[in-house]
Amino acid sequence: MTLFRFASSLLAISALPTGASSAQVTIEPNNGNYLASPLTVGGTCNVYSNNNQVSGTLTAQSAKVLASWSVRCTGVVTANMISIYGRYQVQMLQNGTWGYIFDSNTMGSSAYLPNLPPGSYRIVGYNPQTTGSVTFTLTYSSPLS
Repeated sequence: MTLFRFASSLLAISALPTGASSAQVTIEPNNGNYLASPLTVGGTCNVYSNNNQVSGTLTAQSAKVLASWSVRCTGVVTANMISIYGRYQVQMLQNGTWGYIFDSNTMGSSAYLPNLPPGSYRIVGYNPQTTGSVTFTLTYSSPLS
């Protein structure tokens, strides 16, 4: 459900399930002032950025943030890296600390992560090799909200 607080009233809109043709709208006026600011947003993401590409080079034992985003809905993230030795992690910020939810070093080169909750995410590319640089191309899709 999406809630918007107006200066003196509350508007609640229930998210439409797939295939639904109507939504519940509740308006509780209070003094007639309707300047909006969002309170909470939830539900399922419906808009995605598809096939974003990042290419580059990672030096030996280095890591860098290749992409980052924040969403206010539940969604799907896909990612794939083409590289001989380059690796990547999909990470989520939890309680002020970044932790990985996917690591291509142990989980394969392609990520499909459904039902990710609202939050902040990033993709970090890294080179675990002790010498030399690696080139990579990362392709990913993420929710927009």
